[in-house]
Amino acid sequence: MEKAMPAAKGLFLTPTMDGHVLEDGYYALMDAGRIKDIPYMLGTTKDDILVTPEMVEKGEFSELYQGCIAFSEKLEELGRKPAYVYYFTRNLPGDDFGAWHSSELWYMFGTLDRCWRPWEERDRELSARMLDCWVNFMKTGDPNGTGEQIWKPCTKETPEIFEFC
Repeated sequence: MEKAMPAAKGLFLTPTMDGHVLEDGYYALMDAGRIKDIPYMLGTTKDDILVTPEMVEKGEFSELYQGCIAFSEKLEELGRKPAYVYYFTRNLPGDDFGAWHSSELWYMFGTLDRCWRPWEERDRELSARMLDCWVNFMKTGDPNGTGEQIWKPCTKETPEIFEFC
């Protein structure tokens, strides 16, 4: 039987609304359209915060996953630049904890060699693909290269979620 990391009982950090940098709460700012009109890239992992083993088994997604889609749809509703949403599903080698919150960071920063895990060639290939997407996004606001578009923005009509596995 596969081990599972215990699910969090809620998020432990919340933003500080200081009336200067952050004038109001997240939902109020979203509803008022007071967010930057920039491209966004956001995502979650298969075994992320608030995900239980039962949810994974049933193919259910976390509130974070659903929130990424809702954020993308809100951007579209406001006529803003699109959001690109990813879902990281690669179970990290070396234990049975799966694709837990922040497990994609070694891949997206290209720091696999700074970790004890027994990486496979597929991990290095996945990291290279992710690095290409992140660099393209930083340069252009689009994670795709100059070739064929493979990662589409997440919209109401096409709620595309790009899977890294």
